Amino acid sequence: MRTAIWSVGDSVGTSVHTKSEALNTATHTNPCSEVRLRGHDYWSGVCQFEGYDYVPEGASGVSVMQIHNQEGASHLTVLMLHVYDGVLRFYSGTTVEPDIYKRWFRLNVVHDVRASTVAVYVDGEHKFGTNVTPSESYYFKFGVYMQHHDQSSCMESRWMNVTLYTKL
Repeated sequence: MRTAIWSVGDSVGTSVHTKSEALNTATHTNPCSEVRLRGHDYWSGVCQFEGYDYVPEGASGVSVMQIHNQEGASHLTVLMLHVYDGVLRFYSGTTVEPDIYKRWFRLNVVHDVRASTVAVYVDGEHKFGTNVTPSESYYFKFGVYMQHHDQSSCMESRWMNVTLYTKL
């Protein structure tokens, strides 16, 4: 059974400038403008993030979507999708989608907790998959999180029709 557990149809735009300050100066995090869907952490089943994203030309050095482990885990994330020069990447490595600038694209990220796998789909096509480190719980984030290299002066990501699904 596939059930929508959270959905928003309105557009959400987030941006960060290289001169922006970090939200928490006690940690080593970079500036961000993200949405965490509190109350929708998960620890079992198959969970899916779906949303339509638009990254303006020139935005680079930015993470636009993540799966986080529980608070205090040794690794903070099991998945981060970064944009560098118009290429959507798994962290700053493997290419997921080569040309995402100036177009809306549908992003689906499917996390099978029991199998410890994540699959990434762009516009309905499977683009990437990997095994992930198990954790006690997980949660999704989307928006803009500045990375440590190759940042543009302004990083922006626009989201709409974000929906979370679960299959227990």
